[in-house]
This record gives sequence, structure tokens and C-alpha cells, in this order.
Amino acid sequence: MEGIIYLMLFFCAVAFSIVVVYISIVLKRVSDMMESMSMTLAEIEKKTHDITPEIKQSLRETGKLVDDLEHKSRATDDVVQTIENTGTSIQLVNEMAKQVLKTSTDTLKNKAYFIKEGLPWGIGVFQLYSKWKEATDSSTNKSGDEDADVNVIETKGDENE
Repeated sequence: MEGIIYLMLFFCAVAFSIVVVYISIVLKRVSDMMESMSMTLAEIEKKTHDITPEIKQSLRETGKLVDDLEHKSRATDDVVQTIENTGTSIQLVNEMAKQVLKTSTDTLKNKAYFIKEGLPWGIGVFQLYSKWKEATDSSTNKSGDEDADVNVIETKGDENE
């Protein structure tokens, strides 16, 4: 039985030594990885120090560009406002032109209506005048004036045209 106890102690010692070897290997790997990470972080820190002035300069230039853009956008606000006012003016002129055209068209229609209504009356008056003139000329013709005959013929010729 003593042998079994020694054998058990031997197995425990072997297991302990395997665990110790495994832990030492893991710790060696962790140490190598930490060293690699330390080197990488040192490189990153160096690059960051190199890049930082460039970033600061870029930020200053960006600030200047933003200020310039803001100034130019204020200038274009006036142009946009002017364009808007021009559009409004053109729209008002178009509306006024439509109203003037409508008023002119209505006036023209009224005048055309009066002309249309007055034309038959004018023709009738002209015909009455022509008949009255013929009657007057024929009574003058009867008096025997030859010059009146010539005038009547010329007048009749003018009336038919």
C-alpha cells in the first residue's frame, strides 16, 4: 500500500510538473505578445506624434475654408434673394399683361360689337343717301343742265364700284 501511495504521489508530481510547464509556455507566449504589442504601440505613438502637426494644420485650413464658405454663402444669399425678387416681379408682370390683354380683348370685343351693329345701319343710311342723291340729281337733270348729266353718270359709275 505504501507503493500505491508513492505511485499516486509520483503521478501527482508528474501532473504538477506538466501543469507548470504548460503555464510557463502560456506565460512565455503572453510575454512575447505583450512585447510585440509594446513595440506596436511605440510605433503607433511615434506615427501619432508625426501625424499630429499635420492634423492640426488640416484642422486650421478646414476652419478657414468653413469661414470662407460661410462668407460666400452669405454673399449668395443676396443673389438668391435678388433672383427670387426678379421671379416675383416677372410673375407680377405676367399677371398684369394677362389682365391688360383681357381688358384689351374685352374692349376690342365691345368695339367690334358696336361696329357689327352699326355697319348695317351705316349701309342703310348710305343707301338712303344714294337714293336721295339720285332723286336730287334726276330733278336737276330735268332742268336741262348738261353738266348735271355728266355728273350723274360719273356719280352712278362711282356708286356701283
